[in-house]
Amino acid sequence: MRTKFRWDPDLEEIVEVRPNSNYFEERPQGPNLIRDDLGMGVNGLKHLPSGRMLDSKSAHYKENKRRGLEHIGNEENFAGKKASTNAAEYGREVNEARQQIASNWNGTADWLRHQRENR
Repeated sequence: MRTKFRWDPDLEEIVEVRPNSNYFEERPQGPNLIRDDLGMGVNGLKHLPSGRMLDSKSAHYKENKRRGLEHIGNEENFAGKKASTNAAEYGREVNEARQQIASNWNGTADWLRHQRENR
């Protein structure tokens, strides 16, 4: 059985919750704990660039760093990233298509109306 812990605001520390205690569990207000191990039933984590089997997330991050790889997925500064030129190009094409439909360019609006009516 896994050991459970809870944040005790009076003691300002994490305390163990023992089996058969009369502890009423409230929604946790303390810090979130993230385990380094992979959990029960997981035999390891395969590091694809090296082919090695690793036993913890920190070992995986260290192996990535050692090989000069970057771990992505938890970025915090999204405002600093500029939109790619592909997204800008896509937006321009969408706007042109809307203008063509609005002005019935080559009968586009008529064709769309015909498609909707004959569904």
